Amino acid sequence: QQSTTYDMHACGTDYVLDPRRWLILFSFAVCQLNQCFCNMTFSSLQLETMEVYFGANMDKATTDMMMNWGPIFGILCFPTAVWISARPGGLRRTLWCGILLTFIGSAVRLIPILVREISGEEDSSKVTWAYCCYHLGQIFVAAAGPFNM
Repeated sequence: QQSTTYDMHACGTDYVLDPRRWLILFSFAVCQLNQCFCNMTFSSLQLETMEVYFGANMDKATTDMMMNWGPIFGILCFPTAVWISARPGGLRRTLWCGILLTFIGSAVRLIPILVREISGEEDSSKVTWAYCCYHLGQIFVAAAGPFNM
């Protein structure tokens, strides 16, 4: 038998390890964790709790649709995320896109809840425009998924 040995440094390239890589990895992990928490908001609660706060329209079909926005917009936004990340400086731009989409989605979903808490109207989180905000916000959060992968 013939033994083969490889010289790891034969190509002559030395890689300098930047200590900031750990900060970048940590930032990336926190952004992904935040996006996952935002994406799973509606599925993590008991259905009875959701109906008390959000009304009878927040049934299983509605929460299932909220969860379905993830795969739908994940597929639609994945090519864009890959295109941005493949360009020079792409990791930073991709990360910022994910952060902004998650923030916008969370802010849009928060609008009906803020109206309810500020105005004191119990029904303001149960009306049609509120559900439009929940779905639109969930769509933004779902679109952030491929950017945070």
